[in-house]
Amino acid sequence: MKKFLNIIIALALVCQSSISAFAVDMTGWYMYRNSSPLHSFSIKYPTTWQLYTEGDDLQGFALQEDKNNEEYIFTIQEFDGLDFENVINYFKNNNSLLTVEDIIFPTVREDIPAKKVSYVDGVKTFIKRGNTIIAFSRINEEYNEVIDAMESSLSFTDNWHQYINLRDKYAFIFPVNFSIENTGSGIEISDSGSIFTIEKYPNIALDDAPAQADIPSAVFISMKNIVFHSMPAIEALYQDKLTDENFSRIFVQNGNDSFSLTDTNIGDDFPVSNYYYDYIVEMLESFEFFEIDAEDYQPYIYFPDIRENHVNAKAINSLYEQKVINGYPDGRFLPDGEINRAELTKMMVATVADPNSGKYKNCFPDVNEEWFARYVCYAKEKGWVEGYQDGTFKPANNINRVEAIKIILEGIFDGGVPSAPGPKPVEFDDVNSQEWYWEYFNFAGTNDLLDTQHVRDSKFLPNKNMTRKEVAEMIYRTDTAY
Repeated sequence: MKKFLNIIIALALVCQSSISAFAVDMTGWYMYRNSSPLHSFSIKYPTTWQLYTEGDDLQGFALQEDKNNEEYIFTIQEFDGLDFENVINYFKNNNSLLTVEDIIFPTVREDIPAKKVSYVDGVKTFIKRGNTIIAFSRINEEYNEVIDAMESSLSFTDNWHQYINLRDKYAFIFPVNFSIENTGSGIEISDSGSIFTIEKYPNIALDDAPAQADIPSAVFISMKNIVFHSMPAIEALYQDKLTDENFSRIFVQNGNDSFSLTDTNIGDDFPVSNYYYDYIVEMLESFEFFEIDAEDYQPYIYFPDIRENHVNAKAINSLYEQKVINGYPDGRFLPDGEINRAELTKMMVATVADPNSGKYKNCFPDVNEEWFARYVCYAKEKGWVEGYQDGTFKPANNINRVEAIKIILEGIFDGGVPSAPGPKPVEFDDVNSQEWYWEYFNFAGTNDLLDTQHVRDSKFLPNKNMTRKEVAEMIYRTDTAY
């Protein structure tokens, strides 16, 4: 899958503000899951709150102590087959609409263009997923901090990705098992072949675009005016020169530019197999233009908590591409999380080898055939890791900085480190040259292999637990340098 400037393919998402620690502790919160068969999602809510269901489309959240269903703090309402304009107007009462703002809404797995709408009686956020719009309504501002945490937990569990084009200001979703590629003038979604395309025609008016569109092996026949998501559009008919079959494309305009989108089939199984009909419909339903000031927006490539401006982004993304590291099931990397012995050993071994799981297993009483077993057992065979006095490895135990430095260097250098230190002297008040770790620490420090973001007042804190981002940075720097 190709990556290109100003194009964000959100593969697993949360923005920086949503993953920063909330004052609200969400540990043990309940989980609400909607019943949509196509675009399912989940969201967490406090155990002190009560969920009230009014049909399949409206969920209200209130304090458990308040048994009056009308005292909602927060509601979730779903609308199928309506566009943003219709849903916004649905809540408008006696000219109560104040402002409408396009935003990028962060969810656990991806970023989604949305609309933040202010009414006299509160703020609502409208999120579009396919042909469904989800309305989040804040009713009691006293609980905004809790609601922020709830919204940050939103996770779509369907098999679709959100695509955002910040340059041309449009977005849509596409199936997770399809690929997406930049064509220069637009994008192309493919499975076994091209399924859905969007082409841009700069500075061409909507009425002129169908006849001027350069569609290979096709002859323009006719066009008619239609309405597409409450905006003027054109459905243009073409004939394929090779097959004499007819097909159509939908044309829309944004600013001075026109865009064409793959339409559903005109002829039977042409130009795209009818098998993909429902996919095309869903991609068309989800397509929207938006106006977002992206100046301060930071996209990401693989992990929603590793944005382009994250100091360790290059290291973490590079190691992910090399299959050295993975994220957590919710899509995040959790860079500030402490790393345990199993995770560290996996990251270090994966940098230099791909051990056979059939051979490397059952090397400690507590290391048998788990996901980390082949890495731990390989490292044990190489002499890079040892067990405790009781013979166990304790894979879940966190590991401190100097222990991690030793394991990483022994793995990358196959049991030892070069004897000559580097050019940069080590200057930390709490690092003792008489300690067992000095050889490893001195080499790493003098060769600028360490992440020192945590250092304050010349204190390296060698016996504090190492974080995931520190490990990734050190592995990346060492592997790149040597």
